[in-house]
Amino acid sequence: MKAVLPAVLAIIFAGTAHAGEPLAERDLLERELAHELAPVKSMSDLEGLIASGIEKTPLHALSTGAQVRFLQSLVFTENGLASFYYEDMQRELDATEAYRILSLFGAQNSTRAIPGIRIASKSDELIMTPAADGGDHVGYLCHSRATCMESPSFICTLNC
Repeated sequence: MKAVLPAVLAIIFAGTAHAGEPLAERDLLERELAHELAPVKSMSDLEGLIASGIEKTPLHALSTGAQVRFLQSLVFTENGLASFYYEDMQRELDATEAYRILSLFGAQNSTRAIPGIRIASKSDELIMTPAADGGDHVGYLCHSRATCMESPSFICTLNC
């Protein structure tokens, strides 16, 4: 996997996909890189993060109740974060704050799937620029491997 990272980085920072490479494939490679670099890939990683102190993480941007609801909503598969409850993020955060939280899980690209999230800065605008992969399913929860089921206020990711 380490041999793949330089190639992935080259694609990401080139500004455009390689000739003949669909943009959607580039987006998928960006998601894979984000997952590889994420500090939280499982429930045990999450428990370690919480033990080290939430106030030291981007999660502190959420109110206490929202933190609890968000953390209890997380569904992990062997591929990482598979779904999460977004309503509190939508209500309390701007896109940049949500992006920082989701980056803990390598799911920062899922920020753009959060409907109606506040856009208050240039970074928010950049984050919310549509991607070509279309991999997240708003209004769905990861029920089991590769099976998203309808559930309001959840996002089911490509990791399901």
